[in-house]
Amino acid sequence: MQIRVQPATRKRTRPGFTLIEALVTSLIVTISVASVVSMWYFAYNMDRLTDDQGVAYNLGRSAIEQVHETGFYDTAEAPVNNPVIYYYDHNEVNQTLTPANAQFKVTVSVVSDKSSGATTGQTWADDALRTVTVTVTRISDGRQLYQTVTYLARDGI
Repeated sequence: MQIRVQPATRKRTRPGFTLIEALVTSLIVTISVASVVSMWYFAYNMDRLTDDQGVAYNLGRSAIEQVHETGFYDTAEAPVNNPVIYYYDHNEVNQTLTPANAQFKVTVSVVSDKSSGATTGQTWADDALRTVTVTVTRISDGRQLYQTVTYLARDGI
């Protein structure tokens, strides 16, 4: 009597991926691509904000310097409720005549110290001050990017 030994049954292996392997691979690739896109978007927005803040700083400082050059006596009053407004593009070119092309709005308000300020026909007190406030706003979303306050003193004191 001869004993037949059944050969061990082997699974048939075919080259290729199973559906589960393909799904796992696509999930990993999707998460990786989403992460890269998210980092790129974040970096782009940070770069844009930093660039806009740099332009806003330059515009604000330029407005302050213009007021300082004008001086205490020649600087016109521009109260907070009626400030002087300038419009600029991203290259810091004045767009006041065509504000539709502007990207930044610069508001300058100049308020005198009422307790020591002069009215028509009076002279300024020795301790008179004028408060100058400059605010730079991005027009597209109304975000305030820069604000500074300085003082003009009579006789530059």
